[in-house]
Amino acid sequence: MPDAQTTRHIQDVHRLIEARLGLKGSTIQSQMGKLGRRRLPATLRRDIDAVAAAELHASHPTLSRQIDVGRVARSATLAVKALKTIDPMERRKTLILRGLAKWSALGIAVFIAVVWWLWATGRV
Repeated sequence: MPDAQTTRHIQDVHRLIEARLGLKGSTIQSQMGKLGRRRLPATLRRDIDAVAAAELHASHPTLSRQIDVGRVARSATLAVKALKTIDPMERRKTLILRGLAKWSALGIAVFIAVVWWLWATGRV
């Protein structure tokens, strides 16, 4: 079984992914599967994957001895530091604003097309 420090690192990353990204899952790997590839930087994803691998190995009695505690500690520290900078309300606001921008651009394009059509057919 892994030591208490490694278990705490795994739990910290799991808890922060749920709190900051809003992803629920039984393991870190299942949480990251719900996220998709494009939402996190590659370095953060790599650090979280290292912690997820340690979580997977920790559940197996033989493989738990192969966990690189130093790498898990470094990866968890970097992942926790990066996840703490994510603001859930800011992410939500950004998603809403991007959606509004898309609809606004579409509305402007339709308006221009209608005005052009009216001008081209001589109705204006």
